[in-house]
Amino acid sequence: MKVHRAVYSTTLVGVSVLTLVSSISACGKPSPSDGPTPTLTSPTADIDATPLTILSVTGGKVLVMKPGETEWVSGVQGMTLGVDYKIKTQSGGHAAVTFFEGSTIELEGSTEISLSELALDGTASHIGIEQTLGKTVSRVQKLIDPESSYEVETVSAIAAVRGTEFYVSVTRSGTTTVGSTEGEVVVAAQGVEVELAEGERTTVSPGKPPGEPEPDVTERGK
Repeated sequence: MKVHRAVYSTTLVGVSVLTLVSSISACGKPSPSDGPTPTLTSPTADIDATPLTILSVTGGKVLVMKPGETEWVSGVQGMTLGVDYKIKTQSGGHAAVTFFEGSTIELEGSTEISLSELALDGTASHIGIEQTLGKTVSRVQKLIDPESSYEVETVSAIAAVRGTEFYVSVTRSGTTTVGSTEGEVVVAAQGVEVELAEGERTTVSPGKPPGEPEPDVTERGK
């Protein structure tokens, strides 16, 4: 396990946290305008019109809120999602989101997330998720391009990986637990960076640095 201390300026709901991988916008390369369908690398591509991210409803009630709207609508199997879409599962609900590069995030019951970044810059993919409540399990494809990133951000911390499986659980008070079930995960908050090995977890309270990694006995016993 490793713990590093540094100075960070990123703030989320009044809590300073580390942005582990540089945020690179989807600038891309211009593509020939020989058809009406935008390509993934087109800087003018409308992500809402491109099937980058797909919703799967695997049980119970799943709701979706589109950008700029204030009302939740029922999530539909195969619905195309985009940046700033919110997904919420009710008690007993279960859903999965499949991203354009093959990674997935599963939402358990009473969970809410927002898709804050979905970008493809050449071979570099950038996926950002804001998790407000509940539990998610991410299965991340190996990120071959060193500029690629996959991050889950909560009010308390940021978890970043480069090809692994991990979960994030957020309580109503904002306390966040991150655990690695395969590979390594880096968790950062309040200028402190903690590396989790497979089978370890850390708990982060709002306004506090991550706790020391500890064995994740509960997950191992499943």
